[in-house]
Amino acid sequence: MLALIIPLTIAAIVQGFALSMVGIVPLFWILGGTLATIGCGLFYTMDAYTSTGKWIGYQIVVGFACGWTFQVALANAQVHAPPEDMSQITAIINCLSPLGVGFWGHMS
Repeated sequence: MLALIIPLTIAAIVQGFALSMVGIVPLFWILGGTLATIGCGLFYTMDAYTSTGKWIGYQIVVGFACGWTFQVALANAQVHAPPEDMSQITAIINCLSPLGVGFWGHMS
């Protein structure tokens, strides 16, 4: 689990800083989705004889992709929300995310 959780945490932090500098939200989803697809494809290649190093590496790739991608909508909305609306914005995004509702757009 650590091979998945540690890169996820690091990527979420790096993504927050990168998003504030770059500001192009769909770019983060595309890069993260591409990396996650590659990582999941690597998982698909596993069998009973896959070495420990390989499956830990696959977890690192997928963990980084998840951390890079999952918080983009929340980070984008929180940048644009006034402080008094922060709790409502966070609740709305967390409730709508499992439904597949995306918050596309560029940060200004």
